[in-house]
Amino acid sequence: MNTFNLIDQPWIPVQTADGTTRKANLRDVLVFSHELVSVAHPSPLVTVAVHRLLLAILHRNFGPPGTTEWTALWKNGRWDGSTLDSYFAEWRDRFDLFGPTRPFYQVPPMEGAVLHPPEQLVQEAATGNNPTLFDHSREDAPTPLTPGEAACYLLAQQCFAIGFGKSSPFYFSDAPLVRGVSVLILGGDGYRANLFETLALNLRDYAGGTGDIPAWEVDEPPTPRAEGTIPAGYLDYLTWQSRRINLIASDDGAAVTGCRIQQNLRLGGDFTDPFKAYRIDEKRGRVPVPLSPEKALWRQADSLFQLSPPGEKESSRSGRPYIFDWAAQARGRAKRKGMPIRDRYRFGAYGMATDPGKAASVLLWRQETLPLPLDILDDPSLSENVGQAIGLAEEVGGVLRAAARDLCACLLASEDDIGGRQAHPDDQKRLSRHFGLERTFWAVLGGSFPQLVSNLPDGPDEAMDRWLEDIDRAARAAFHAFSAEAGTSARALKAIVRAERTFRSGLVRVTRRWKEEGAVS
Repeated sequence: MNTFNLIDQPWIPVQTADGTTRKANLRDVLVFSHELVSVAHPSPLVTVAVHRLLLAILHRNFGPPGTTEWTALWKNGRWDGSTLDSYFAEWRDRFDLFGPTRPFYQVPPMEGAVLHPPEQLVQEAATGNNPTLFDHSREDAPTPLTPGEAACYLLAQQCFAIGFGKSSPFYFSDAPLVRGVSVLILGGDGYRANLFETLALNLRDYAGGTGDIPAWEVDEPPTPRAEGTIPAGYLDYLTWQSRRINLIASDDGAAVTGCRIQQNLRLGGDFTDPFKAYRIDEKRGRVPVPLSPEKALWRQADSLFQLSPPGEKESSRSGRPYIFDWAAQARGRAKRKGMPIRDRYRFGAYGMATDPGKAASVLLWRQETLPLPLDILDDPSLSENVGQAIGLAEEVGGVLRAAARDLCACLLASEDDIGGRQAHPDDQKRLSRHFGLERTFWAVLGGSFPQLVSNLPDGPDEAMDRWLEDIDRAARAAFHAFSAEAGTSARALKAIVRAERTFRSGLVRVTRRWKEEGAVS
């Protein structure tokens, strides 16, 4: 009988203190997390999913119900191995990837279900409706996965499986993390991460609840309901089984050669994910802050830092991820106890976007790492500065768009129409995208934003003044590169002069208002 037990078989890619990458088993990743740097899988979807599994196990064994208990865990600096060993011994059979009755994160063989190639587990792979954006696999030549690789993508599938398309017992629906940007606070000193600190900083307050257990402890899994199923609690949510999956192993168990996938639990209710930011939509109510395909994640940082309105319960909150609030509380407790805890960490932001109207089509996924000065989480004025800084950059981006529109209109107009009738707007947009003026601006400015966030707690006025200088430099550099591409013909020179007037006057207007008012109006 095939077996691959995740407790003692190496399968999680981790980075070690000497900079090398190796695979470790589930027990060692937790017990020796203080000696490891990070989970080191190339897919951000897997990275997020693996952390959620690790956190679910830690919550089940250590809580913590409040900051007092969390502080004790932080002080210890490592997870108690004997506690974890006892837990793994009790549930060992439920962590076998090929278990005969309760295979990990799966169901027993499904009669009549379609057999898929193993790449169907991989959201980034070119299978089904997915375009070949991330790899060059082919459905007519499926590539087997090792059991360890299959385990990683199995976790990611349960978290990130995309809705739409026929299935049984009802149509596919989105897994919990398809919509919205997820964050993880990253432990360490800013130069090198520390996996124990990462896990501890993301281990929010948890006091348990009636019937709230992780998926592998459930003896009778719930029946899928088209109207949705409400999680029994936080651990149920962290280990949510959105798909009924069964992995097909080779005869010797050395590879996964196929899989069967059907719809399982559809998330019901309005469960708050502590790793997501939320906003209020006029039509849909409270929704997760989405990943924008057109914007780098740092341009959405105002949503990630924004304080929730006072008095909001977690179940209805909008604003920044709850895990940021928890980190601020835990830090305050640790400092009052005289325990070492840094004032600055980093956070990773992870998201995916799907192609609207196309079933199960991944358009892109993205991850970024940004500074997380914990003072920003305590001081509303600093989080407001982040929003103002992004607003200022967006306004200058609008100035660049106006300048590009003028230049392209002149280039496309007939000689007699320059300054009069404009070319078709669609033609202007296409030419403007070709020049890539804004892409250059945002790419340059993205390198300066982390420094702004890092500097805000030490001197917000100075940091914002420096940010204004960075915006000015980035805008001028982008415009000069843009105008140089227009050429040197008489038509091009006329167009450049017109665009430069628009650019300079707009830039002066924005910067003058900032200096006079100290904010973007």
